[in-house]
Amino acid sequence: VEKYLRQRTVSIQRCYYDVVKKNPKVGGKMVLEISIATNGRPTVKVVKDTLGDPRVAKCVTRKIKSWRFPKPEKKPVTFKVPFVFRSL
Repeated sequence: VEKYLRQRTVSIQRCYYDVVKKNPKVGGKMVLEISIATNGRPTVKVVKDTLGDPRVAKCVTRKIKSWRFPKPEKKPVTFKVPFVFRSL
């Protein structure tokens, strides 16, 4: 799952960069709780968001919900993923 997320990092970063163009003060940490059902479909919950603009979290959760993860072997899997966003 970690490799799967790493391969899609650009799509997550795009959410941030699209918002930072409109709101340059956006930055901080977001922690997501992702649950993958036995069919590979994820549910996503924002556990922490210090970015200061809800559009980033909305975009990121929408993208992740559209992905299909590798199917867990026996039962659903839940884990937390931190993302740190800052302007360059």
